[in-house]
Amino acid sequence: MGPENTKIYVYAADVRPLKEESLYDQVYSLASFQCLQKIRKYPSDQQRLSLGGELLLRKCLKDLGYTGIHLQYTYGRYGKPYLENYPGLYFNLSHAGDYVILSVSDTETGCDIEKIRDIDLTVARRYFCKEEYEDILRDPGKQKEVFFRYWTLKESFTKILGQGLLLPMNAFRIDLTGPDVQVIQEINTESYSFHEPVIAPEYHCAVCTAQEVTTVDLRMTDLPEIIKG
Repeated sequence: MGPENTKIYVYAADVRPLKEESLYDQVYSLASFQCLQKIRKYPSDQQRLSLGGELLLRKCLKDLGYTGIHLQYTYGRYGKPYLENYPGLYFNLSHAGDYVILSVSDTETGCDIEKIRDIDLTVARRYFCKEEYEDILRDPGKQKEVFFRYWTLKESFTKILGQGLLLPMNAFRIDLTGPDVQVIQEINTESYSFHEPVIAPEYHCAVCTAQEVTTVDLRMTDLPEIIKG
């Protein structure tokens, strides 16, 4: 990867195979100490998602040619994780329902995945920008899909900044009127690129990177196959 042609790697996986005890145990044995400390109080479904996400990260590093992989995390001011022993490589994880996604690039990246479900439109009215809320209302038959499109795009942007929910959702606006998704913001002077890879039916996801021109390498991944490999 290089700054003149930034490439985003997006890995995604269904974590339901980790319900099988022997596979779960194998993935658990590979997990970093920091991951195990983090998930020890999680319910089982959350543990599977977190372990699956770290397994995707190991798989991506291996695919990129790294050997002797040892995961050691450091954290930004607001808790965004970085790979301490892989400088210049940025990643982000998100999970929802049965799926986990990972974005990796040589520039800052943020990703979000959500399962499309029933919504309370007062959330959009209260927290989104006026233009976004009005766009969600425009087609009554597509309100859920449009809501979660905005939600994942906005979440991916907040996550690239490393601020998460500390940044109000109406502090910036997602513009869907042109051929490419744009973010209208006065938080900084950076340029951002958005991508919306299709992961699974009834899910929507978005990936944001701090570069205008990028390409996406989407890799749907089978967790049992990673262990076999």
